[in-house]
Amino acid sequence: MALLGLRIRRRRKKFTNQLGDMLTMVANALRAGFSFMQAFELIAREMDAPMGREVQLVVNEVNLGNTLESALDNMQRRVASPDFELVVTAVLIQRQVGGDLASILDTISETIAERVRMRREVMALTAQGRASAMVVGLVPVALAGAMSIFNPNYLKPLIETDMGRMFVLGAIILELIGILIIRRIVDIKP
Repeated sequence: MALLGLRIRRRRKKFTNQLGDMLTMVANALRAGFSFMQAFELIAREMDAPMGREVQLVVNEVNLGNTLESALDNMQRRVASPDFELVVTAVLIQRQVGGDLASILDTISETIAERVRMRREVMALTAQGRASAMVVGLVPVALAGAMSIFNPNYLKPLIETDMGRMFVLGAIILELIGILIIRRIVDIKP
C-alpha cells in the first residue's frame, strides 16, 4: 500500500511539473490557429506520460461523443491536481464567456511555474529539519544495535526486566513524538 501511495505521489508530481509546458504548448497552438481540441491532440502526441496519456484520454472521450467539459472534469478527477483544476475552470469559463484563452493559459502557466519554484525553495529550506527528524529517529536505534553487537549484556536489563521494558516503551513513544513535532515544524505549505 505504501508503494502504491509513493507511485501516486510521484505521478502527481511529474504531472504538475509537466503542466506548465503543456499550457505553453496549448497557448502557442491556439495562437497559431489551432482549435482547442487540435491543441490537445498535439499534446497527446508530443508529451510524455502522464500528461500525454491523460490528454489522450480526453481526446478519446471527446471523439466518442462526450463533451469537452465532461472529459476535462473526468481528467481532473483522475489526476486530482489543484493546479489542473484551475486550468479546467479557466477553460470552462472561457468557453461560456469567451475571451483570449491563450493569454489566460499563459498567466496560469506562469502562476504554476512560480508555485513549483516556491515548493522547491521550501523543500531546500526545510532540508535540514527533515534530516534532523531522520537523525532523531535513527541514532538511538543504531546506537542500540551497536551496543548489542559490542557488549550484548549491556542492554539485557532493558529487555529482561519490567522496568527496562517500560523505559524502552517510553523512549519509543518520546522518539515518535519528537519525529512528529519536527515533521510538523518543517511541513510548510507553499
